Amino acid sequence: MAIGKPIVAYDLKETRFTAGEAAIYVRSGHQKAYASALVELLDDPAKRLIMGDIGIERVKTQFQWEHQKANLLKAYELLLRAPSRKG
Repeated sequence: MAIGKPIVAYDLKETRFTAGEAAIYVRSGHQKAYASALVELLDDPAKRLIMGDIGIERVKTQFQWEHQKANLLKAYELLLRAPSRKG
């Protein structure tokens, strides 16, 4: 997404969260649907451009370090403070 390329992906929760409208989603394991989605993108330069722009914008506004660092540092802090579960 950071370089403006649209995505075809299996429909997974994390992928939808990350890519949003920068991706075309197909049911997991459906290779023919995946191939069809790729052909759809290849045949539609305008759609590729729009989806690529959406991806770049998502990276810039949501996924760069400046936007993620507080959450990641908090997660590391919680993990490091958590008592050991070895037992």
